[in-house]
This record gives sequence, C-alpha cells and structure tokens, in this order.
Amino acid sequence: MLELLLRFRKNPVAFTADVKSAFLQIELDLHDRDFTRFFWTDNLNNNPYVLNFTRVLFGHRPSPYLLAATLKHHFRKYKEQYPHTFDLLNSSIYVDDFICGRNDVPDALLRTTLECLQIFSDAGMLLSKWRTNSKQIDLLWQQGVETEFSETSATDLRPPIKVLGLAWDSEKDLIYFDPKDLLKFMSRKTESKRFILSVVGHIFDPIGILGPFVIKLKCLLQDLWTLGVDWDSELPPKLRHKWQLWSREAEGLTEIKIPRFYLGDVDQELSSVDMHCFSDASVSLWNNTILLAQNELWWHGPPWLKLTPDHWPNRHRYILDSELCSEELEYRSSVHVAVTQQRESLVDINRFSSLKKLLKVTAWVFRFVNNARIVNKSMNFYVTEDEIQNAEYFWLKYVQYEFYSAEILTLKRNEQLLCSSEIKSLVPYLDEDNLLRITGRLLEADLCFGEKHPVILPRHCKFTELLVIREHERIGHCGVSATLTQLRKNYWIPKGRQLVKTMIRICLICKKYNAKPADQLSGQLPRDRITQSFPFQIEGIDFTGAILVKDNQETHKSYVSLFTCAVTRAVNLELISDMSTKCFLLALRGFLARRGNCKVIYSDNARTFKAVEKELAYFANILKDSEFQNFVTDKGIHWKFIVERVPWWGGFYERLVKIIKDPLRKILGKALLTFEELSTILSEVEVIVNH
Repeated sequence: MLELLLRFRKNPVAFTADVKSAFLQIELDLHDRDFTRFFWTDNLNNNPYVLNFTRVLFGHRPSPYLLAATLKHHFRKYKEQYPHTFDLLNSSIYVDDFICGRNDVPDALLRTTLECLQIFSDAGMLLSKWRTNSKQIDLLWQQGVETEFSETSATDLRPPIKVLGLAWDSEKDLIYFDPKDLLKFMSRKTESKRFILSVVGHIFDPIGILGPFVIKLKCLLQDLWTLGVDWDSELPPKLRHKWQLWSREAEGLTEIKIPRFYLGDVDQELSSVDMHCFSDASVSLWNNTILLAQNELWWHGPPWLKLTPDHWPNRHRYILDSELCSEELEYRSSVHVAVTQQRESLVDINRFSSLKKLLKVTAWVFRFVNNARIVNKSMNFYVTEDEIQNAEYFWLKYVQYEFYSAEILTLKRNEQLLCSSEIKSLVPYLDEDNLLRITGRLLEADLCFGEKHPVILPRHCKFTELLVIREHERIGHCGVSATLTQLRKNYWIPKGRQLVKTMIRICLICKKYNAKPADQLSGQLPRDRITQSFPFQIEGIDFTGAILVKDNQETHKSYVSLFTCAVTRAVNLELISDMSTKCFLLALRGFLARRGNCKVIYSDNARTFKAVEKELAYFANILKDSEFQNFVTDKGIHWKFIVERVPWWGGFYERLVKIIKDPLRKILGKALLTFEELSTILSEVEVIVNH
C-alpha cells in the first residue's frame, strides 16, 4: 500500500477508478461452493433452505487473494497486445482500487484508460468512479466514450474522494486527513488509557503526514504505562490536561494539507532531484526527515536547498546586523569554560539489576571508544577479564567522586578531613590509582592488600547495592555475617551491616526459602473426636516402620501396631512379627480383649499405603481380606477410611506414632533386642505416653 501511494504522488497527472462489484464478478468453482453453504428462509414458520454462494464473498478471508490472482491471470493475456497498459495495471491495482500516476500527454493517457476499460470489460468487469486532477483528461473523457465515464462530472464542485484511506481533493490536487470519523469517535468524552489507545487506532496515516501530531498521543500513552495507570482508571490531572489539549487540537487537522505531487511548485522540467535526509533524537523521541531540494514552512525546507552546493550559505560566518555589512570585521577568538561538579555517565546504572551486566555493558562502551581512537582495534566477540576489571575500576572511582569528592580534594591537598565527614574515623588515604582506601591497623598482617586496605564505598549508592548482591550470590545466598565478611575482603561500607540486611531482605531467592509459612486456620474437629465416651470406643490404627529384632544369630523385622483413642488420646501398643492378616487379627483380638469392644475404627485409605514404605503396603491387603472383614462384622465394629490423599484427617494417630518413636529411639539406641525384650520395652513406653 505504501509503495502504491508513493507512486501515486510521483507524477504530475493522477487518476483513480474502482472495479464495480469486483468480488461478485468472479465465479466459485463447483467443488468449492459447498464450503459457502448457509441457511435461508423468507418465512419463519417454514423450514429454512440450504443455499450456497456461487460468487466470491465480500468479507471472506481468501476473497482478496482470489480477486488479485484472477486479475493477474487475466492481465497476462494482454501482455503482448497492450504492453504499456499491462505494466501499468500490474503495479496500480490494490484489491478493487485502480490508482495511477503518469507523466504522459493527455492523448496517450486517454488511450491508456480506454485500453484499461477494454481489458476489464473482457473480464465482465466495469471500471467506474473515474477521477483525475487533470482538466484536460477530464474533458477528453467527457468527449470520448460517454457511457464508460458517465460518473465523471465536469463540474468544479466534485467532492473529495478517498484513495486508500487518504482524502484527495482532485480539483486542488491536495492530500489531507479527514478527521470527521475521528472526531465522532472522540465525542464520547471518555478519558482512560483504553480509550486513548483506541483513538490512536482510529488514525489511519500510512504516509505519516500527521506524525508530529500523533507522536504526542503516543508519548502520552508511554507516560500512562510508566505510571502504571489501569486501563479504565481516571487519568492523572497532568496527563488529563495533555489529553484535553490534544483533543482540542484534533479539530484543526483539516488545515494540514500537502500537495499530492512532490514537485508541484516546479514549473520547468527537471533533469535530477536531490534528496536531503537528516535525523535527530531526544530522551523520548527520534525522527527522520527527508527534504527534496526542489521543494515554505517545514513541509518544503529552506529556500537555499534549491541551489547548488556552491551557492549554499557559509555556515561559519553569519552577519546578523545589516549595519555591519559595510564595516571590516575583526575576527577574535573566544574561549568559554564551564565548570560543574555534576558528573554524568554514559551508562545509566539505574537501568541495571545485576553488577555483571553493568560491567559488561560498560566494557563494551569503553571498547567502542578505544576502537574509535586506535588503529589496532579489538574485534573479540566477548569482553575480556581485563576489560571487566577496568569497568569495575571506573565505577569505583565514579561513585567515590560522586559521594566523597570533598574528601578526595582535601586529601589531595594533604589536609585533615572535617569532623562532619562520615569516613574520618576510617583514616582514609588515596592509593596510587586515586581510590579511597582505609589505612587500618593490619599493615603487618599476612593478608592480601584488599583485606588490609579495603576500598571505601558509600552506603546509599546503586553500585554498592549491586556489589552487595553479587557477593551475596557468590557465597550461595548465605546470611548477613557471611556476606559482610565476603564484602570486607575488598570493600568497606559505612554501616554496611544495615545495607547487607536490606539487600538480603529483598533477595527473591532468600525470600523464597526464608519466608514464614502462612498461618492456616484449623478446621472444626469431627464429632467422633469431641463426643464424650469411654476410652477406646473410637480409635485410630496405624503402624510404625520395621524394627529389627534378633532370634539367635538371625535378625527379623517386626512392627508396632498402634491403637489410639480418638477422645482421650490414650495408646495401646502391640508388637507383631509380620504384616500378615493372621498377625494383625491376633493383635486386634488382644487389644479388644484387654480394652473392650470399640464402636468405630479409623485408618488410612488403602491406596495411601502405596505411597509410603513398602512394608506398610501390606496393611492394604489385610483390610481387604475376607477373614478380617468377617471378624469386624462379628464384633459390630464400624470401620472408617479417611479420604484418599488427605493424610491430615488421620492426624490424631499419626502424631502419636511420632510421640512413641522419640522415647523408643532414645531407649533402644543401636541395641538389637529379642522379640520378648522389645515387647517389654513397648509396654514401658505405653505407660510413659499414657501418663
């Protein structure tokens, strides 16, 4: 589209036309028509008909391609017969719009348009809505074939037309932006980020004639993003004022008009055209501008650009006062020196969150500067260790001069520091590289130079914060003391412990691992846990892991079956030799004989034991055994399983397992007991827990 619009402005004569009902002039293949079926009815009381389209649909995704491919195929038939018109059509059709600019004489243009009409007529299509800026061509159209150009009127009051979205006044041959639709959309009086973004989308300006105006709105959007304003929130007062000012200025967009023809103000024929390009940038914007030398105001550029370079004004000498023209001027040299204490770095440190990235970028900048000065340029694709060290040395000097410039000047004059200086107690001195270091009391110590005389760095400094983060990461995110010790091997920060605490507090990795768990509100206790009853009427059953016992010279596994009262938390421990159904039933029978029959028993769901130790998985088979089920039924016990994958439902007996393991582990130690000895120890542990 942009290329077509640029060619449209290239020649003095331009004309446009439109293919009337272009899509409906192309038939669909019989095999493709079934893909365009739709329901149709002329009476809601009757069943709908199933119909399909026979022509290319308007608005269908492949329709523009089908039209373009059909036209190109049709144009190729006339390549030999009308070669000039063939090239013109191939480069001047956009969907169903015919847009062309030519430099031919009127008679030749008339012949070209008639050939275009003939080519489209052979395809069953009609070129209509002809429009041109040339009154001669317009008159020839009227005198030529009246029917084909019936919509072309000789009146001088023809309304402007749209050429690929741009308004074109063919009478004055001007291109401009029609803000009617934009102003109608803006009449909603909405002030939000979402609405402003929609306004930007409503401005169609493919050739950029509204660039200096639209860029204000884009900068406003950028400010909204920077401030974090929500999509539908009210604008801040300052930005609302900018938006209202821009809205009022939008009403005058019709005043911006440019000639369609680039060289419309040139009367004679040109042999060459010079193009002058320049660019500029600021913190928020950058622009490129192209001026034609043959082209008042900022649209055309200064008048002297139309002259040859020999006649351009001397940029080194301007006489502003006409009274001085007759006098002989005396040339004098002036030297102006501006002294300032503010130092600005080429690299904005506030844009970095890592010291490694900061040093690498600084090293690349220094390499670029050095390569611009020396012949033997460094062409490595990576920065070297020396370049990283030079970059770090630069930043050390930079931050020291920024925060301790008064102290550095005082030391250079061999004077004493003021008592108000925060580093006076450190007894600083300047080393051979003019870095501030601590004198210290470790001169005779067998330590490296950096540990004996660390570099002094300010606490409230972005570079120091990045340095603390780097050392903290180097030692594996250790605590405050370890990080501070690592730092003091080469650097000294006044009140450094406070800074280290602050940086560790905001470290994302340390936040993740040092975060305190949320306080979860416990749910209501179940009825069986709080209903008053005799001991062991409602109980929970669980097993410990395997415990080794000795039998002569062999060792065997044994298990502790834990029976816990859900109300009183009393425990009963039974030692069994294996996890078979028979052994578990014997333990259960012994428990019931000793404590009396119970009403309800809770245990883990059988599937949960698949995820724990291998020995405990046998319990699932015990619960499914028919012998066990018959025993439970005979005793009138209601067996309840907790929900699968919800182990905390059995917390009242899981906690007792841990309670008995602690004294059992301390009593047994590494001793290996017999089955009878271990059974006795369990009885003693049972008494300890119950009391």
